[in-house]
Amino acid sequence: MLSLQLLRRCAVLASYLPLFQVAAQESFSQTVGWREPSISVSYNDRLSLAETTLSIMARQINYDDASTIQSPSSALLLYTLAEYDRRSNSSVFKANVTSALGALATSVNYNFTYMQVFRYNSDRLRLGLAYFSAHIAYLDSPQESDLLKAALALWDASAAYYVSQDAATAGTLPGIPNFNSTCVPPGGTTPVSVAGALSWDKTASINGETIGPWIALSSSLYTSHLNATFLELAALSIQFAKTFLSNGTMVWDTYTFSSCTPSSPTETWTYNGGYFLQGLSTFYAANMSAATTEDLAYLNELAASLILSSRWTNSSTGINREDAITSSTTDVSQRNFGADWKAILVNGLYGCMSAGLLNDTVANLTRQYIAVQYNAVRELANFTAPSLDQQVYGPSWIGTPTPLQDYDSAGQLAAAELFTTALGVGPQDVANTTNPSQPTTTSPSLPQVSRSKTGIIVGSVVGGAAALIGFVVAIIYLSRRKRAITTPLPDEDSQRPTMSTEPYFATSQQYPVTERGVLFARHDGGSGYLMKREHTPYSLPSASGNTSGSSVHPDSQASAPESVEHVRVDASALQRLLLSIGGALSDLQRRESRHASTGELSELPPDYEEGPVRR
Repeated sequence: MLSLQLLRRCAVLASYLPLFQVAAQESFSQTVGWREPSISVSYNDRLSLAETTLSIMARQINYDDASTIQSPSSALLLYTLAEYDRRSNSSVFKANVTSALGALATSVNYNFTYMQVFRYNSDRLRLGLAYFSAHIAYLDSPQESDLLKAALALWDASAAYYVSQDAATAGTLPGIPNFNSTCVPPGGTTPVSVAGALSWDKTASINGETIGPWIALSSSLYTSHLNATFLELAALSIQFAKTFLSNGTMVWDTYTFSSCTPSSPTETWTYNGGYFLQGLSTFYAANMSAATTEDLAYLNELAASLILSSRWTNSSTGINREDAITSSTTDVSQRNFGADWKAILVNGLYGCMSAGLLNDTVANLTRQYIAVQYNAVRELANFTAPSLDQQVYGPSWIGTPTPLQDYDSAGQLAAAELFTTALGVGPQDVANTTNPSQPTTTSPSLPQVSRSKTGIIVGSVVGGAAALIGFVVAIIYLSRRKRAITTPLPDEDSQRPTMSTEPYFATSQQYPVTERGVLFARHDGGSGYLMKREHTPYSLPSASGNTSGSSVHPDSQASAPESVEHVRVDASALQRLLLSIGGALSDLQRRESRHASTGELSELPPDYEEGPVRR
């Protein structure tokens, strides 16, 4: 009788799920011969390298002078400093980041609308991501709420140029020229609404470097405010980007919706795809139920295509050659524009992998790609600057015909971004874990990336159904045991924010938190970077263009319901199980199919913290 009831429950549950799919054990033939496609550097050494590289840049800043930190590159640096602390669960750069961001916000009274330096929405949104990352990294800081307040203010300043459903229908939006309500997408035949667009520069045009950070910041703010409007606006922008800025294998640079004109297919760079992947990973991590089988297939194919694109990836070595220095007479300053574009792509790819959105094949490809870039920058892009007497990094990841002599801030920032991202890829230190290392997946070759519904993902109904039945059996078993227990379980911490689907939890006795108070002084004669923010009270516009009357401040959220007798179920494990059924292998599936005898890391190291940790 129990078996019959169980099968009925499984049948009902399965009717609400997409076809169960798992990734086949496959790989890409294009990666054969890639230069050093694995990372052998220990986690502690990767941590040290990232910190040292960031510290050199950090010394070039006057953190108390807001006028010296108002540049777009400052937002990227501050974001990376905060991300290093968040991911390493430390506070190395805490004093510097909070001081700089606090000074910038105060200088403009939290009103970023009219800042000359950040007049482009792409710049505002990158700065907003820096504030939000700092807010998550430094939850114990007295400035934590101010950091979130500034991120919200920057989002608000950008949202003024968002094309809602109503604005699209009217073809008008205050502050930008009139535009077409609908446009025929590239390669399409039927007009589609332009709702979801976000003006880049007060014109009726949008680009990849704007829509990606917009989706990422909107989704991030949802995790702190739990206001569904953030996700509604982000979802509409995702649909716009898929329709007008991407063909599923590439993300183009610009689309002008006043004339329904896309940029040339040749005008695309790595940051367009990198930012869009960052936006997608943040959106789905915040709203896992929104990730359909089709969405995951699209994301996996896009990620693989961006990695293997001949526009920037050297087919022989796998190194990103975008804006490479190939001649001794090359003007290095002209290569600085694309220096961190490469790192932005790596960060976007890693975000998708760490969120569990990639199937095993594409996840393995992503690890190899990140490893190739990491080893190339360490070994080919490094040089010694006489002015600093330290090893620094240039903007060309394939190296240069002749060694560089002068410190290059753009190259250094790109290396710092890459090294920070790579903290989550590579071997874990035996001394820092009681769990065996997880080896990297090796698979037969896959000749090419083909665009289809199945794409890279190969369905396996039996495997997914077995996993689901096993999980339901466990829940029913625990439920029956629970009925005999009269003492209710304590409440979970309902106020704990999260930016990842399954953060690593450990005791401070097992893995002590590193608390290194380091305050960097500005290097004499060095150029300054940094920023500040302001706050503008507002109500969130809805996706239709109406204004929401409800506050999105965390304090306005309703308190959690009282605890009732229940069975403790790991919600993050359930999310990952359902996601694996939709196209990506769960951790259990990965572990069952691999041996734990090698030191290659397939999951995050113990000290690597993707979610917020209260110290």
